[in-house]
Amino acid sequence: MNSLLLNTDRSKCEAFLSYLGHPASLARVLPDGRFTVIANNRLQAEYYGGLEIGEETPLDAEHIGEILGRHPDEIRPDIEQLHARYRIVVESRQPLIAESSYVDPDGLTRTSHNHIIPVIDDSGQVARILVTMTEVTSLHEAREVLENSLADIMEAANVKVCRQCHKVSEGDDWETLSSFMQRHTDLVFSHGLCASCHEQHFGEYHDAG
Repeated sequence: MNSLLLNTDRSKCEAFLSYLGHPASLARVLPDGRFTVIANNRLQAEYYGGLEIGEETPLDAEHIGEILGRHPDEIRPDIEQLHARYRIVVESRQPLIAESSYVDPDGLTRTSHNHIIPVIDDSGQVARILVTMTEVTSLHEAREVLENSLADIMEAANVKVCRQCHKVSEGDDWETLSSFMQRHTDLVFSHGLCASCHEQHFGEYHDAG
């Protein structure tokens, strides 16, 4: 992978990014510590509202602001945060996972988990940085709905929780938390088994296998 990402042919770098299946970009680490964007894929361009990256675009508020149609001061804090994360990756030579938010042209705040990955050249230096993104906007929205619903429920009702089985009750009847939440919200629950419960109830079968 490193040989592809270190390629001097920008079109080949873009072709590689297009196969990743996630919004992705590739930056160059300059000797003076600055960063330039070499390439991005179509998914990242769409995420940022059609962001078109030019050849060796400096990763600073002025140039990126011009591309996004935003005043540099609006995005300067985000660019500075990005630089700080890139420097951590350069110094540690280890990947970093970080969350970032972006307000799109329609005013919607979009949130992503970013994998920031160092690309090390033959001399052992971090020469480029690969960033892949996974959008988690809907997850954040669902969490906010849940938190607000819980706050409203706890404010409006005297809810008891069984200290033994953790069922909940507003009166005389007891029910599971998932059933309680489905009655009071639009949330839909699915069920699984956490690692500790799996070990407690099925560990002997796993060990026998």
